[in-house]
Amino acid sequence: MTSYSTKETAAELRKHLRRVWPDVKFSVRCNRGTASAWIGVAWTDGPTYTQARAEWSQFQGAQFNGMTDSYDLIDPTLVCTDTAELPEIREYHCDGINGARGFSDEAVQAAARQMLTENREMAAAFTVEGIDPDALTANTLHRSVAMLTIDPDRWLSYLGEPLPGQPYDMGTAISSALNITDYTTTGQPTRVEY
Repeated sequence: MTSYSTKETAAELRKHLRRVWPDVKFSVRCNRGTASAWIGVAWTDGPTYTQARAEWSQFQGAQFNGMTDSYDLIDPTLVCTDTAELPEIREYHCDGINGARGFSDEAVQAAARQMLTENREMAAAFTVEGIDPDALTANTLHRSVAMLTIDPDRWLSYLGEPLPGQPYDMGTAISSALNITDYTTTGQPTRVEY
């Protein structure tokens, strides 16, 4: 059995994410201080948080248990990295992995334009308030568009289907659309449910 420290686990995770999504730049860092057994992963656009979490969860060696306020160890993993070799048993010493997905201005603007195309009332509200969807950024999304509230009985469409949840304002609706969009596919962004 091969044992991996948190730093070695981070290096293996970085290689794995590059192999799965070669066109997406991931930042994989070991945390410091009391959280030194944790790893932080950050990326822009690319796969959804749920897709990325499915890949990194196999690198955790423990999982926090809120009922006992302690960590439960996860059994070692059988890993096959080369089809020409036998798989090996790996034990990762990483207590947890946190992820943070960011969005480029282009992705925010594309999601806003798509929602305006599919939802006429949203387009009308943008026009009345003088909000330019091509000027939106991830940082201004909840400032300029958050003032436009949504009727709780109205549902919004995104990529041909209802938007999940019930967003209460336009900024939250666009954020929700971004969170379910997979930007790793070629051509059009793909909608992925949670």
